[in-house]
Amino acid sequence: MADMKMSDLVQQKLFISSKKVSMDRKLLQDRTKQFHIDVIKLCEDLPRNVVGFETAKQIIRSAGSVGANYRAHSSGEVKS
Repeated sequence: MADMKMSDLVQQKLFISSKKVSMDRKLLQDRTKQFHIDVIKLCEDLPRNVVGFETAKQIIRSAGSVGANYRAHSSGEVKS
């Protein structure tokens, strides 16, 4: 994903958001995990200086919290 152009990512997102997609919990957990991995790979291309390290650290932390928040929400739901 790191080698994709921003315009390709925007087009992909528009395509996905234009479709009604039904996801189960496992699929969404897998996707949030893959998102975190993709962000880590993307951050490898940031400059190797103080600004790059701090930016990467914050972006990686934010990307990881997406999946963590979803898992925390999912585990708190009562199953019928």
